[in-house]
Amino acid sequence: MLEIRPFQKGQDEEIFARVFNATFLDYDDIRTLTVQEVRTMANAPSFNLDGLLFGEWNGQIVGMVPAYVDKNREEKKGFIHYLAVLPEFRHNGIAKRLLAQAIKSLKEKGMTVASAYAQTDRLACVHLYESFGFEHVRSSSLMNRNLTDFSPRTEENKPERLREAQLENNEEITLINRLDNEAFKEHFNYRPLTLEETRYLILDTPFYKRQKAWFAMLDNQPIGYVVAGIDEGLNREKNAKYG
Repeated sequence: MLEIRPFQKGQDEEIFARVFNATFLDYDDIRTLTVQEVRTMANAPSFNLDGLLFGEWNGQIVGMVPAYVDKNREEKKGFIHYLAVLPEFRHNGIAKRLLAQAIKSLKEKGMTVASAYAQTDRLACVHLYESFGFEHVRSSSLMNRNLTDFSPRTEENKPERLREAQLENNEEITLINRLDNEAFKEHFNYRPLTLEETRYLILDTPFYKRQKAWFAMLDNQPIGYVVAGIDEGLNREKNAKYG
């Protein structure tokens, strides 16, 4: 029999890491999460584990789903960022029950719309969402580029066109926050990032510890930015050299 219960902060971080690692490690760009990283995520300003639901089958946690409400968003839209069921417990209706409970939870929290995410090749998950009335509204792409034969054009890196951001300087983080909010304000699901969220994404995320950023300059004024990072844990685990 399946019972569904909420995530308990300070108690369930190890369970989250175990279910996540058993469910998502076949993705090329996902690596093993540590319990400490889960604790960091649970306190993140841009995304946390509030609203997470666990599915318990005969006393064992076998799946989870977030029913996430963004407290900084004015519109009444809730988010289901993933739907996870341990491989050995699939095809028992667990995902269906979890999804139904997540939708119910979002509605009880006053949300009028639910937005769900799935990778396009995860057809079972996509079809399950569709069976609940979700409609496809947007696709995104993760793109790779082999860097062994890459030679940047020198004119793109002239000092007057590009300068490195000093990420230890709070004014530089504030500038990135302003540019980000101006650049993406017309994008799908946009809401302004708080300064605290930008600081976390640039400096405190547990995944990218070697991040650098550069500003694009025009007439000595910053008009854009780019951030590059390396997840050393991912590279060790996948025996890769991803940036």
